[in-house]
Amino acid sequence: MKRGLPITVTSLNTWSGVAVSNREATIVDYIVELAHTHDIVSLNEVHYADDMGKVPRFGRAPVQKDEIGPYHLTLGNEVREKLFRTHDLYFTSNFDCFAYHDRAAAEYPVKFGNLLIVRRKRFDEFSLRDQYCYGQGELNTEVLVKGMVVNGIPASRSMQVCSVTYGQHRFRLVFMHGIWTQRGKVDCPARVSQNARIGQGVLAATRNTAYETVPTILMGDLNYTSRLECFKDLLQHKDVFNGTAVNLNAKAGIRTTRTKFYTRSEPEADFTLMSDWAEGYVDTYEALDAPSDHMRLRLVLGK
Repeated sequence: MKRGLPITVTSLNTWSGVAVSNREATIVDYIVELAHTHDIVSLNEVHYADDMGKVPRFGRAPVQKDEIGPYHLTLGNEVREKLFRTHDLYFTSNFDCFAYHDRAAAEYPVKFGNLLIVRRKRFDEFSLRDQYCYGQGELNTEVLVKGMVVNGIPASRSMQVCSVTYGQHRFRLVFMHGIWTQRGKVDCPARVSQNARIGQGVLAATRNTAYETVPTILMGDLNYTSRLECFKDLLQHKDVFNGTAVNLNAKAGIRTTRTKFYTRSEPEADFTLMSDWAEGYVDTYEALDAPSDHMRLRLVLGK
């Protein structure tokens, strides 16, 4: 087998480390174990403190009707403390301010975004570029009016565009957490804008490089459903996929990416989309139970 194969990639929305069933004692160890058994671990909804000494381990956003929490405000720091000797860790904030999730500005120096964990020296080449895929660092300003109309905009979202070489193979790996809106998982102008920004960000990160025309894998909690027109349009986005994409969830027969902790009715949220002309690289793809209200996606590239 050529150097670098197989490659294992996993993605998980950590649910902000919300404590249920003693989860607060196990989520860090769970992530560390993933890092030691996978080459790349992508985490959505991670809080990361600029100064752990000034941030409580857990906290709840001081906003009315915030039913989620408490958030694990030092989750990213605790993971880094256990992995920095063996892994490269990249944190990308969604906002240009300190924040509890995307619900409110925080009085503590804590950021909220995505954490990527990469096994050191696993790849011949690895580089990462942060891009906004929606907004420019703003918190959610949506206000529900009379139960029907939403004024304001969803919270900003960032993505991590990775250029990866292993052996003779090159890929663009894009990890992101899609926008959440009080409108729910529906087609809306914000998602149209997000699709465009994904394409712009991928091009900006790889234009005039050896990675401009390689296959793309897009992975994470996209906050889409497969029935949305915006989702179907994303599959056809040539700037992202250098062609069209295949929905690996559909190929694998995955109908839900939610766990027992999720109490609402919508079963879809997390996806892996891949340039369809490179689908032959997929060895294994599955959705697995996890200590979150999201399932964990696991992809093995090895053929």
